[in-house]
Amino acid sequence: MRIAAIFSLLCIALHASAAELESRVLTHYVPQDTLETAVRTEGWTEIALNIKGGVRKGDVIRIWAGGSIDRGNGDQPGEHINGPDGSDPDKDRLHQQLHQHIRFVKVLESALDSAETQLATARVSDNPLAEIKQRDIKFWKDHIQMVQKELKQHRADIQVLSSKTRDIIDPKKLSLSPQKDHAFALLVKTETSGFERCRTPGHPLEIRLTKDKEKFWLGFNDEKGRYQDNHLGKGRRHELDPLWVRIEVVRTIVD
Repeated sequence: MRIAAIFSLLCIALHASAAELESRVLTHYVPQDTLETAVRTEGWTEIALNIKGGVRKGDVIRIWAGGSIDRGNGDQPGEHINGPDGSDPDKDRLHQQLHQHIRFVKVLESALDSAETQLATARVSDNPLAEIKQRDIKFWKDHIQMVQKELKQHRADIQVLSSKTRDIIDPKKLSLSPQKDHAFALLVKTETSGFERCRTPGHPLEIRLTKDKEKFWLGFNDEKGRYQDNHLGKGRRHELDPLWVRIEVVRTIVD
């Protein structure tokens, strides 16, 4: 009896697991010319999903993206680069440097307080040997001057890095979406979904369709009137790491 019950449960589990199957019905790499048009167009670029019979309600569009977009707006190419999620690798690196300098300043400020305390102690020391007392005072004075010099340099570096990493974008100037986290990102939308930005490379954005033959668009969220000098890739000739987008359409099939 027990064996029969276990066998029945296994049959039910196998039937349930086979009831719904995911099938990738389309893998589409968006052509570079189309992507170049998308990042240079102040609006949306429709992407045709060529599936026999069209996409269906319930299909999931999975968007993978990577590479770089050069926004121009500089004296030479490569000054303003970001990924499809809107991130700026150079600015992220500068942020890391800024936080390192801030940590160093905290450590040096603590060291300076300690050195000043030691200097004050040396000055009131009742050491009978004046030569040793003066040596201690000189040591701590020199140490304080060294720490103060280091502090001055780190604080100057913090000012420079802060100016380079300051976010000066006005979201109201963005063309497609006024959301701050959508700035300089490659956005996607369908007829019924809101705007979504592409994820960081290696992480797909998934959108579930809510109607048959639903249309799909890409758009680059730059500042209004600043699209003509946008390009794929980075480097003086935009030859390095160009933007790429792969679109998958996944369909659930009931067996």
